[in-house]
Amino acid sequence: MKFSIALLALLPLHAHADGQQPPQDSVTFDASGQRIVLQTREWSDFGGGHMAVQQKLRVGEDGNLHYTFEDQSSATQAYHRALCDVDGLEPAIGGTAIFVGEATGWHCNSVIEHGQDEELPDGERSTDLPPRSVDFVVANAPTGSALAGTNFLSTGNVRFQSSQAGSMQGGVQVDGRCSTYFSKYFANPFTGSHIAQVSCIVHQPRFVTTGMEGCVPKQCGNATGTISVR
Repeated sequence: MKFSIALLALLPLHAHADGQQPPQDSVTFDASGQRIVLQTREWSDFGGGHMAVQQKLRVGEDGNLHYTFEDQSSATQAYHRALCDVDGLEPAIGGTAIFVGEATGWHCNSVIEHGQDEELPDGERSTDLPPRSVDFVVANAPTGSALAGTNFLSTGNVRFQSSQAGSMQGGVQVDGRCSTYFSKYFANPFTGSHIAQVSCIVHQPRFVTTGMEGCVPKQCGNATGTISVR
């Protein structure tokens, strides 16, 4: 947390106590003609207030917005690091985060790659796996409460281990509308954890369902939850 506070002191961004500034988007194009959305939203400043952070998002062929850490400004990268540092993780880099529809959010992880001949630890695993399997995915979906008519951030997480090279995928959804997922390929067996955060707004008080899913080459895991919107 001290690392997060130190980083925030360096960010050239505007802070707001109420966090109610309207969304700000602008559209531009890169040299190849790909459409770029510069999206500014209010996010936590980790001190009870909010601050404006801009994400540079590429519009994919699927029509969704694609976020890569390497595309971001130094200020946004610093904020992303600070956000992940709160949970002892690092920004999810080397892959692409996709925001579906109007959703936006963040992805963090911590992954260790193992040598091909390295023996993997006996970690957590699903009860339906063979006794000698070391591949597992354990998911936790967002839960809690939120205020109607206000953007809120929901967080899900997965812990995983893969005995072979391949892709790790992690995604979270709220109310079947707000969703984001991340995918990255690893060239060796790997162990780690991933956090996915998505911003959503629900205009009427009600219960909304949430979901978190993660996959490695041999296993997938998922979980569901509920958020009470008041």
